[in-house]
Amino acid sequence: MDQPALDRAAILANSRSLRCIVHIDLDCFYCQVEQKRLGVPTTVPLAVQQWQGLIAVNYAARAAGIQRHMTVTDARQKCPDIRLVHVATYNDTHPEPTYHANPTPKSHKVSLEPYRRASTQIFQIIARFAKSFERASIDEAYLDLTEDVVQRIVADPPRMVDETTVDFDWNVGELGTVAEADRESKTWGDYMLSVAAGITRDVRRAIWDELGFTCSAGIAHNKTLAKLCSALHKPNKQTIMRQILVLDFLTDMPIAKIRSLGGKLGTQVETQLNVRTCGELRQFSLEDLQAQLDPALAHWLYNICRGICEQPVVTRSKTKSMMAAKSLRPPATSTQQLDQWLAILCGEVFTRVRDDFDVYQRWPRQLVLNIRPTNGDDRSRSCAFPPRAHLLDSPDALVAKASALLAQFTNAVPCAAISLQCHGFEDADTADALGKWMRQGNASAATVPDAPNAPFAASASATSAPPAPVPVPVPVPVSAPVPAPTSFFASHAARISTSPPPPPPTAPPLNSAPAVAPARPPPPPPTHAPPPPPAAAAAARGGAWALLEKDRHSARLAHHFGRKPNRSGRWRGRVDGRIRSARARAAET
Repeated sequence: MDQPALDRAAILANSRSLRCIVHIDLDCFYCQVEQKRLGVPTTVPLAVQQWQGLIAVNYAARAAGIQRHMTVTDARQKCPDIRLVHVATYNDTHPEPTYHANPTPKSHKVSLEPYRRASTQIFQIIARFAKSFERASIDEAYLDLTEDVVQRIVADPPRMVDETTVDFDWNVGELGTVAEADRESKTWGDYMLSVAAGITRDVRRAIWDELGFTCSAGIAHNKTLAKLCSALHKPNKQTIMRQILVLDFLTDMPIAKIRSLGGKLGTQVETQLNVRTCGELRQFSLEDLQAQLDPALAHWLYNICRGICEQPVVTRSKTKSMMAAKSLRPPATSTQQLDQWLAILCGEVFTRVRDDFDVYQRWPRQLVLNIRPTNGDDRSRSCAFPPRAHLLDSPDALVAKASALLAQFTNAVPCAAISLQCHGFEDADTADALGKWMRQGNASAATVPDAPNAPFAASASATSAPPAPVPVPVPVPVSAPVPAPTSFFASHAARISTSPPPPPPTAPPLNSAPAVAPARPPPPPPTHAPPPPPAAAAAARGGAWALLEKDRHSARLAHHFGRKPNRSGRWRGRVDGRIRSARARAAET
């Protein structure tokens, strides 16, 4: 006789030790993005090309014998009808990634922005269905649907056949493929997986309806089993792994297919224990494994070959930093070559930061430039990232900042690698409000005129020295037109195209001094007096601004020398209190 539906307390008690984990994996993601962009049917063999190798192959091309990492020449010989699409690239003429006709590693840099943008749209859909999900890569994610499943069960409780069996139907056609469905099992954990499968089906359907991408999924009680299941019935299918079938499923599973065992660690375990499958690994007791391996590793292997995985789904959907890097082969031998690649890296960082702001409304605080000379270790320099108001339409301000960092290096060439990174993201509203308030300064100070060296109107008194005479402008001859201002990329491209190529390297004569890399040209002389340092400018404005600048300077020194507040936080409290007092006095004035 059927038992009545469970109440909320009983549902929570049954679900306390169970989890519903889903692994979603896009099918041939790069190929799908290119097929959608070009309107190519899925039946046409297509592969994504990076230089002379293939990095993604669709299922039609796989059926023709094409594999990843195959060369372009071999792919065309094996399948003459294959459609090869080269990834978008950056160059020094435009900050946006473009599908160039004949890109080369010597003048272009690979861009993954089309795939990152599509990935962002996919994860926005996933976020609508799952409260907790982990972005594992650009085209896969782990979803912890436990809380969502429990809420649905509480809203519509099932009926129990007995104390351990739930009255429900699998509906295999709707929920996906149930691994080894010949064995009947309808436990409470199975029922939770069936509810999770329904949510997963809705996620995959929304991705297809809104974006036109197919994906496969695995539904299980932990991350390891979910990832293994998502690859069982590709493409565009989902698989449910019931707990009663876990041991049978893992018996013949190669160890190299388990998460974290596909590299050197897996090879070490296979060699040291002389095992190849999880079934063979299960023959070792925990004591035997601990006698031959590290105790922590032994305990993890003992559990993982039995389908036990306690690794949580870590909510991680936003990147903490962004980096654009280029390995220089052959190494750059002149500062002009470094300038060219620096401009390309700035274009990539500019594009990625701007796309990130459109989605998450945040802005980085720090910019780091790293170089790797051939005759030394990695070296880096950092500075504040340009404010958003300076990077609305062009990366020129970012290029200027990066160029200033590059000028700080000595003996930067020959250089084997260069990278540009930004981090320290914060909400744009906070960054904009703080930057605007800091620029305003004391409310009693007048607006600084646009003319250089103009005195502050509020700080000028009746006893101050008379103003300097206005210089007479020098007339410009009619025959010398004033050049129109251009962006860095335009001027840089013109400079590269008009400058003669460097002479070929020649062998130095015997007993000659070693060649010295050409020094960077000195900056042009300023057309007007340089602005006063921040501390002097703050003192000139006086009032709350000077006090605030003093506190900010103390905070910078403390950060630089590693000073930390004591347990009571008094030092930090004094700084915060003085900042609040400065703001209050500025508002009053």
